[in-house]
Amino acid sequence: MENRRIIFMGTPQIASVVLKTMLENDIHVGLVVTQPDKKKGRKQQLVYSEVKEVALEYDIPVFEQVKALYNSIHELTENGTIVSAYVCDANGFVPALCKMAFGNKLGFALNSDLKEESLFAPAYGCIVAEVAKDKLDNIKTAYTKLGEVKEKAAFTYKEVSINVEEALSVWEDKLEKVFPTKASKETTSIETKLFNAENAKGSESINYTFKDKYATALKTVVASALNKRDGSSLKPADVTEYMVIDYIQTLNHDQVEGAQAAQELEGRYSAFRYFVENVRTEIKKEGLSGDYVYVQGTAADNSV
Repeated sequence: MENRRIIFMGTPQIASVVLKTMLENDIHVGLVVTQPDKKKGRKQQLVYSEVKEVALEYDIPVFEQVKALYNSIHELTENGTIVSAYVCDANGFVPALCKMAFGNKLGFALNSDLKEESLFAPAYGCIVAEVAKDKLDNIKTAYTKLGEVKEKAAFTYKEVSINVEEALSVWEDKLEKVFPTKASKETTSIETKLFNAENAKGSESINYTFKDKYATALKTVVASALNKRDGSSLKPADVTEYMVIDYIQTLNHDQVEGAQAAQELEGRYSAFRYFVENVRTEIKKEGLSGDYVYVQGTAADNSV
């Protein structure tokens, strides 16, 4: 039952006996909810419930403490003290540190005085936070310094060092069976580009050349479009690669007749869509078999 997330609720003395019995039998409790502290006696001193006393004895988060911690975290985030944060779970704080590092490929060095058994011990209610050195004094809540963020993309602890890319690869590999990102069978790649693009010498620019298969169709469509727009009399043979590139870059900047929104938002009347339709029609006229890509879904912004 090590990874089972149990929340224990109770206040009476008998509840504290039950909680202690559970803990002594290695049943892991992630959070305790009990009555708030009460003031007693002439001095009005705060007195814990017996359940809270057991929770504190076994270092289990109490709801009251967790609420205070989260309020403090929120305040520190709002004033810029905390740069980033991650909530820990049954697997401890090391997985939390790794997930925080994967995004920007930074590394971290764990303090060597941390005990090995604490690295992956359940840490319910705990939060790993990244804080700049000069702002540590802003934190009034009790905390343990785990280590330091490093520019070098590696996780280090004592003599052990693991490359971030290696750790990320292992982590993603476990998810591959659940959310596949690679084809399970080897397939033939489909060539769909209209242009060949290569860096010029020195990489100061990019050279574009037509893909022979579609050159005539592209030239014909763009020549017609430019003649209509500019009142010119271009022939398809006069159209160059850069004239096509420049024309494509002008698409979707102007409102098309019938459009109700800005072009980048109005997919139905998109000038670029019309261009693609015209190229496809011209390809079919030439008796070419186009390259087909089947799109199974699009994002909210209409991207594939």
